[in-house]
Amino acid sequence: MTARTTMSSCPVDIVRGRSCDRPSDTFVHKGVLERVVARAERRGRVLLPSLSDLIVMKAWAVVDQERLASKKGGAGGRRAAYEADARRIADVALRRNALDRSRVEELLAGMRPERARAVRAVLVRIGVLET
Repeated sequence: MTARTTMSSCPVDIVRGRSCDRPSDTFVHKGVLERVVARAERRGRVLLPSLSDLIVMKAWAVVDQERLASKKGGAGGRRAAYEADARRIADVALRRNALDRSRVEELLAGMRPERARAVRAVLVRIGVLET
């Protein structure tokens, strides 16, 4: 299943995964993806999100893995890998002076409150936002 949005003058299909099958909202919300796409850099047929946008999407994945671990009583599968990715991307963004905290806040504002709190907690943990 895909959602359709536009970037400049070209239509973009956004893969929504199985959002409609996941009542716990475990795939990045369409509204957040649309915001990311709207600002992504187009290189041929590939859209490259900003580092700030990518950090938020990785933090979303960390939250998903944390929820999965709490439901299944496991270690969280790929939680540590996603968190390491988010931390690494944040470090690069900070070194390049490319971390846009206002953009991070904008994306958080587009999330459901419970999800935004959980994603914010990850972003605080990896040093992107302050408490």
